[in-house]
Amino acid sequence: MKLIGLAVVLALGLALSATPLTTAQPRKAGVVTDLAGNVTLLRAGSRQPVGIKAREDIFVNDHIVTSDNSFVSMLLGGRADVVMRGRSALRLTEGPFEAFLDLDSGKVFVAITEKEVPPGGRLAVRTGNAVVRLTDAVFASVEFFPRSKASQETTVHVSRGTATVSAGSDGVQLSAMRSVTVTGKVLGPVWIFVAPDRSNEG
Repeated sequence: MKLIGLAVVLALGLALSATPLTTAQPRKAGVVTDLAGNVTLLRAGSRQPVGIKAREDIFVNDHIVTSDNSFVSMLLGGRADVVMRGRSALRLTEGPFEAFLDLDSGKVFVAITEKEVPPGGRLAVRTGNAVVRLTDAVFASVEFFPRSKASQETTVHVSRGTATVSAGSDGVQLSAMRSVTVTGKVLGPVWIFVAPDRSNEG
């Protein structure tokens, strides 16, 4: 069965079903592949969050929250793996030409397997002070600390592929093993991201 994407976009293969949808029908975005700890889901139109389960479908406008020492993994459109770490909150939304992971707080990892992005197809992580657009086969993490509006902080690490980070009218493209932090609406300098050495771990 085809997954109905977050938008006409998700170049990653989030293609809309050929079957017409009414506005009352939620659009399927993906599925939960793994989780641990306390993870809750608030569906659009619902008043109370509920516990989430493995293999549960995820829809556009779902709001997902992880507690301490928890995580949830999702497969979006069959090609985008998204992992939320503990104490994180995000909502799946869409625009005319992009699908968004709106990160309210916490940390999210995104891995995209496709190397080619169809025209108009984009996946972005949007925080309170930055937008991170993932434009090809990429593995990246985005961490957001809300704090006060002037000191909101978004840190982006790209391990593979490329991503474009925008803050206000400024923007920078990150290639593999590069990082940047946005504080308020100010883009900091790009630095080289060095993965921790785990060769001596048992």
